[in-house]
Amino acid sequence: MKFRYFLPVLLLAVSFESDAQIRLDPFFPYGKWTVGAGAGFSEIYGNLSNTNSEPVLRVSVDRNVNMWVSYGLEVQRGALSDYAVKNTWTNGLSVYNQITTVALNGKVSLGEFFKYPRNFFQKELFGLYAGIGIGYMNNNVSNITLKFKHQDRYTINDYDKSNINPKTSNFYMPYNLGFNLHLTRRIMFNINYQFCYAFSDYLDGYNFKAPVATNKYNDMFSILSFGANVYLGKVGFPEKKHGHTNGSSLAYPSTTGGMVISYSEQKQLMENFDSDGDGIPDRLDKCPNTPAGVPVDATGCPLDRDGDGIPDYLDKCPDVKGLTEFNGCPEKNMDPDTDGDGVPDRLDKCPGTPAGVKVDANGCPLDRDGDGIPDYMDKCPDVKGSKEADGCPVVGEKTKKVLDEALTGIQFETSKDIIQKTSIPIVDNVVKVMKDNPSYKLQINGYTDNRGKPEANRSLSEKRAIAVMKYLVNHGIDQSRLKAAGFGQEKPISTNDTEEGRKQNRRVELIVSF
Repeated sequence: MKFRYFLPVLLLAVSFESDAQIRLDPFFPYGKWTVGAGAGFSEIYGNLSNTNSEPVLRVSVDRNVNMWVSYGLEVQRGALSDYAVKNTWTNGLSVYNQITTVALNGKVSLGEFFKYPRNFFQKELFGLYAGIGIGYMNNNVSNITLKFKHQDRYTINDYDKSNINPKTSNFYMPYNLGFNLHLTRRIMFNINYQFCYAFSDYLDGYNFKAPVATNKYNDMFSILSFGANVYLGKVGFPEKKHGHTNGSSLAYPSTTGGMVISYSEQKQLMENFDSDGDGIPDRLDKCPNTPAGVPVDATGCPLDRDGDGIPDYLDKCPDVKGLTEFNGCPEKNMDPDTDGDGVPDRLDKCPGTPAGVKVDANGCPLDRDGDGIPDYMDKCPDVKGSKEADGCPVVGEKTKKVLDEALTGIQFETSKDIIQKTSIPIVDNVVKVMKDNPSYKLQINGYTDNRGKPEANRSLSEKRAIAVMKYLVNHGIDQSRLKAAGFGQEKPISTNDTEEGRKQNRRVELIVSF
C-alpha cells in the first residue's frame, strides 16, 4: 500500500469547502484528557528498492492544555518490510523488522472545528491538527533472509556482512498530521499520518555504505492509521471568565458571573445561537443567511408585504404584486425612467439628461472636476474652469500678451535652430507663465516662409520648435506638459511676396491647452 502522497491529499480533503468557518464561539465539546487507539499500515524508505505495507497498532494518551494545544505519549507496535529485486549485490534479499516505538508528541490545532453550512453537515464538527515529537524505537531484523532468486545468473561478490546490524535501538523524530470527526461530544473518529526520520540507517538491516543503495541517508518510515479518540472525565469547556483569559484558557462570557460554564449553559448558548444576527435563533430560522439589517418575520425570512415572492428589500414595488423580470413590479413602466439614464424618475434629481450621457447615482451628469460644467459639455473635464471658456480655465490678459510677444519675438540664427540671445528674455517670460499656471499645457508649432525646399523648411521649423521646448524643459518645465511640431511653409499668416510678410510667416506659435 503506497501512501506517501497522503499528506497533500488530506490537506485538500479538509479544505474542499471554500466557505468553511472557524468556530470562535462556545459551540464545541472539550475534555482535559484524550485516549486513543488505532490500526494502520507502515511504509519504509531504506536502502533496498521496494517496500511492503505492514500492519501497525497504536495507543495514545494526550493532555489537552486548551482547545488548541496538547501533548501526549504514544506507543506503536508493528513491522517494517523491505526487499530488493534488481541489483547484483542484494538480488533477492528481504528484511522484516519488528518495531516497538514510544514517542512524546506535541500537537497544535490548524483550525479546530470547521462547521459546514450544508444541511447534512450542519451539526458535524471537524478538526485538523499538526504536530512534532521525539521518539525511541527498538528494531529486530534478526530474520533477514538471503533468498537469492537468480543465483544461476548473478555472482554475489560485493556482499559484506559487516553492513548488517540485526538488532538496534535508536531515536527518531515523528511529524504528525491528523483529522478528527466528532461522532458525539465525547467520541471522535481519527485519521493520523506520521512521517518519521530515524537517527539510524539500520531500520532495513543495512547502512548507507552498501555498494548499491537507493537511499543515501538515514532510513525513514511512515505510518497511516485509523482509529478513535475519546475524551476522559467531564466533557465541557475549560474555565472561562467574563472578559479575560484565565491562564491558558480562552475567555468567553458566562451567564453565571464568571463561574465555569455548565453543560446546560452550553446547550442554551447553542439553542440561542443566531448566525445572521436577525434576532431569530438558527434552530428556528428558515432563512439563516439573511443580509444584515434586513427586517424579517417570525421565521427569520425577509419581509414580503405584497406576497409576490420577492422580499421587500429587493422589491421596487413592495406593496403591489409583481414579477421578477420587472424587479417586483407588475409592469415595466411601473418604475419609469423617462430619460433612459438607468435611474428611475422617482430617484432622478436631473430628469431629461441627454441620451448616452454618463450619470451618477442621482441621475445627474458626471462632473469630475466639480466646476459645475458636466463632463459631456466640458472641454477640460479634469481641470476646473469657467462657462465662458467651455469648462477650461480662462487665459489671463498677461499670459496672452506673453504668448503674442513670443509669436513674432522669438528669433533664430539664419538657417539654424539656435535661439538668438535677444530672444531669450521672451522665452524666459514663457517659462514664468508655465510655472505660475501648473494646469497649462503648451503646444509649440514652428513655421517658415516659402523660400527654400518645402521638406527642408518643415525639418527646420520642427527643429526650432523642439529648441524652444528643450529650453523650457531645461528651465524646470515638465516635458509631459509640452509638445512640439514643425509645419514649414504651411499655414502662412501673411504674404510671402514681401520681406515684411515673410518675416511674419517665420514664427513660433504657442498654444495653451489643458
